[in-house]
Amino acid sequence: MDVPLDPPVSDFETEAQAASYDRWFRAKVAEGMSRDQPRIPHDEAVARVEVPLAEKRAARAVIPALQASLASRHRSRIFGS
Repeated sequence: MDVPLDPPVSDFETEAQAASYDRWFRAKVAEGMSRDQPRIPHDEAVARVEVPLAEKRAARAVIPALQASLASRHRSRIFGS
């Protein structure tokens, strides 16, 4: 019988789903560890990820400034201030 799981305790609805995910995850880890490709040191992996993340953060920071600028222009056109 498939037992329902409590959402605050598990991301899965049933034990069968949790077990299925666990099997999949373990297989992926084993597959990755058995590859002949050279492993990437943690610091290098983080550095590779940080560049695109920093670019996305910078792009997001521009959006509120643009919105504020446009709103200010809109108000000045309407109210003449």
